Amino acid sequence: MNDLSGRASVAGVEQCLRERDWSDSPLGAPSGWPPALAHAARFMFDAATPMFLGWGEALGVLYNDASVPLLGGHHPATFGRGLRDWPEAWAELQPHVARARAGAAFRVELPAHALGEGPAAPPWLDLAFAPLRDLDGVVRGFSCLVAETTRLRAAEAEFRTITNAMPQMVWTTRPDGYHDYYNERWYDFTGSDVGATDGVGWSDMVHPDDRARTWETWQASLATGAPYEIEYRMRHRSGEYRWLLGRALPVRDAHGHIVRWMGTCTDIHQHKRNEDALRASETRFRRLAESNVVGMVRYRMDGAIIDANQAFLDMLGYSRAEFERGGLDSRTLTPPEWTDATARAMEQLRTTGRVENLVKEYFRKDGSRASVQMGSVTLDDPPTEGLAVMIDVTPIQEARHALREADRRKDEFLAMLAHELRNPLAPITAAADFLKVGHAHDPRIRQVQTIITRQARHMTGLIDDLLDVSRVTRGLITLERAPAALAGVIAEAVEQVRPQVKAKNHHLELHLPSDDAQVLGDRKRLVQVFANMLGNAARYTADGGRIDLHLRLECGRVVVDVCDNGIGMAPDLTARAFELFSQAERSADRSQGGLGIGLALVKSLVELHDGTVSAHSDGPGRGSRFTVALPRLRGEADDAGDEPVATGAAAAAEALDILIVDDNVDAAQILAMYIEAVGHRATVWHSPGKALAYAAAHRPDVCVLDIGLPEFDGHELARRLRAQPGMADVPLVAVSGYGQAHDRDRALAAGFDRHFVKPVMAADILAVLADVIGRRAGTSPGD
Repeated sequence: MNDLSGRASVAGVEQCLRERDWSDSPLGAPSGWPPALAHAARFMFDAATPMFLGWGEALGVLYNDASVPLLGGHHPATFGRGLRDWPEAWAELQPHVARARAGAAFRVELPAHALGEGPAAPPWLDLAFAPLRDLDGVVRGFSCLVAETTRLRAAEAEFRTITNAMPQMVWTTRPDGYHDYYNERWYDFTGSDVGATDGVGWSDMVHPDDRARTWETWQASLATGAPYEIEYRMRHRSGEYRWLLGRALPVRDAHGHIVRWMGTCTDIHQHKRNEDALRASETRFRRLAESNVVGMVRYRMDGAIIDANQAFLDMLGYSRAEFERGGLDSRTLTPPEWTDATARAMEQLRTTGRVENLVKEYFRKDGSRASVQMGSVTLDDPPTEGLAVMIDVTPIQEARHALREADRRKDEFLAMLAHELRNPLAPITAAADFLKVGHAHDPRIRQVQTIITRQARHMTGLIDDLLDVSRVTRGLITLERAPAALAGVIAEAVEQVRPQVKAKNHHLELHLPSDDAQVLGDRKRLVQVFANMLGNAARYTADGGRIDLHLRLECGRVVVDVCDNGIGMAPDLTARAFELFSQAERSADRSQGGLGIGLALVKSLVELHDGTVSAHSDGPGRGSRFTVALPRLRGEADDAGDEPVATGAAAAAEALDILIVDDNVDAAQILAMYIEAVGHRATVWHSPGKALAYAAAHRPDVCVLDIGLPEFDGHELARRLRAQPGMADVPLVAVSGYGQAHDRDRALAAGFDRHFVKPVMAADILAVLADVIGRRAGTSPGD
């Protein structure tokens, strides 16, 4: 079975191999061929071009079906025998075979008769020799690819022209992976000599760290026929290793057999450097983001958070591990009331690509809320991702809340101011009305005049304090400095507060030095300082309590201590005792009164005199001590004083029983006197509990109730009166120092028929009484 003529197919050759007796062949049985020989034989049988090979010391020879037409009748009868048994070609091929066996890869032109003269053999043939190595790298044989010189040269010239015009390095290999061509770009890049890297010499130029990976990838493509692609570093002619992108595709014939590999190498070194720079930039950015106190978040447009720096996680109380384990979503972090605002911001972001100065809230991990101010931009177009930068403005928002709270306290202060001013105005107005109906010789007239004087003085003091504190805070106070003896100043201050001290049966004791302690100051303002301090002590000291004033000399200073055994102060109140509008907690009956401006005015005036003021208390219920220190000076003292007056008129009506409940004794008495002066009977109670018992026993015709009462307030008293038998239709009149709309609504809801704001006008009371009389007579006042 030596004749392969007519078996021009791989299947035919393999069939021939199976049928042949190989026992005396230098190649041995095919099943026992070395891997290199078997691999080369497989490529040879697949090749569409003539190819033969020799192996071992005996140079056993194999050739493929494509060789048969070329050899014609001159093919050797030595298939599987030694090449030396091919006498027609051995003499011509011997030196080239020896060169290939020495390890060289080369191409040579030989006349066609060197191999035999086939029917269509051209005059010259192109033979490409290459060594075949075993697993140890030892050359054990050779392979030879045969091509017709004329067609090859024309095609090759065209191929070289095309590849040399390309910017990439271009190379080709035989089906077995033997590199047999590189374009000019290859030699420009590597600086190697032509032919120096043919075969597998290219692998020596690959970076040592990439060599094994590159070779394994190439061998896998050769074994499977799959396209080849890999990135690796190769030595440039400068000695630098540069990154290349290697790609190769197999070229197949009509039968699908691989006849060649075409490959390119593209220099991607700058691209890789750009990628490295980008990664380095991203690393620097991440480090910057992580070290920043500003929160940074990358998110999808549906609200899912892709990445966040530690500052943002710290804002919300999450650890990095918690974020990476479960992720966060802006939608679940956003409180429900912020959903619409967030949706509007996202719509703006999609439309314009940016959002600035959005302030919103997020839930913290512990359920509390963090306020953030953020700006956001989209990262692509159309937008799928965005980047938000935010700062924690929770302290700012809390400060704003505190300002709103201060504003609320200011509103409360104004309401309290109105109440405090209306309280003294109520008895003054009622007293004036009474004087219109009284008689000059009536002892009650003198009592009324005393009440008017006392309440007018109180109201004037309040107004003066308000005006003064306003002037001080705006820097409009100008002191008229002159030498002033503090003993005289204190004596004058004591006279101002004596009615208040006497009313509460306080024991006031002055401890003054024999030396005449003087200061350089405005006498009127200094009197105001000590009157406020003494008045403050009297206000917060229970009936029968003790107040001591000590004046002492210390190192060029005059120090005045005002001590009491009153309600004392908690540490937080002590710290803010001299702040404007600062007060102790009010009791239900507001019995301690005050606007919280007296001590603030004291501090401002003392500092204008270059002095200091301080407060001390051992705690609630343990009294207080207020200390003023002023620069000492010896000199003379001045004096000052004034007093207001008032007048009024009267009216009369049919007698009714009127119940008056008010804890302000003056206000209740003067209103009762007025009601009695116009012909009605008035009963006054200062305790709502006692008034309730009285109403149950006597059923009054009209009840005039103050809202701010001890024990329980006027609203509760009205509800309890309405619940008593026979009291459902009795007119209830509310008298309050609070006159806002919600105060009136609350009074009417509690059961009052009318709501008057202090001071109550005589005409208002007469109108209520006339209405009651009219209903009794079956008519109204207008009939």
